[in-house]
Amino acid sequence: VDFYIIFATFFNISSNNIIYMLLNTLFYFLLLKILLFYFLYVIIILYRFFYHIIIIFHVHIIFMIINVFIFTTIIVFIISISIIITVIILICVYIYM
Repeated sequence: VDFYIIFATFFNISSNNIIYMLLNTLFYFLLLKILLFYFLYVIIILYRFFYHIIIIFHVHIIFMIINVFIFTTIIVFIISISIIITVIILICVYIYM
């Protein structure tokens, strides 16, 4: 999969097509986001399993949900900013070529 992504990026940059470049970067960020959410899901499962022994279960779950929500919003914000920056850079590169 990694080899395919690298090959696709190389091919799209060499073909000088801005739409394919944008689609490829968006696909890459989407893949990254999916991996991040999968990682968060595993963390939630481990967290629940670990705190299942404690009597004050519901309070911990509420705090965990708040923390995860804040964490995911920060991650999505960072990803969106990076996508916007990459789009601007790609447009600038396309204009100056």
